Amino acid sequence: MHTWSMQGRKAYVHCWGGVGRTGIVAGCYLIEHGHYTGEAALAQLQLLWRRMSADKQRRKPHTPETEAQRRYVLNWAQQDLRADKGDLSHELV
Repeated sequence: MHTWSMQGRKAYVHCWGGVGRTGIVAGCYLIEHGHYTGEAALAQLQLLWRRMSADKQRRKPHTPETEAQRRYVLNWAQQDLRADKGDLSHELV
């Protein structure tokens, strides 16, 4: 994604519903490459989420979808702050 972005290209990221896992990837990307804090990345995702259809927003009011997924993004931000890229404790199971 980052390479394509640097080349002026667009990347399309999507999971089955386009809410939970997609939100995790987008949030972590913003932290890694957009210089966002975890909270700021989640806030940016919510702003972008408002562009979704009213029906989808009603059914899925947040991206990432679950509290555990939002915590994952916040934990990713903490990993990024420590710059400990060798620590695998942030892996999804």
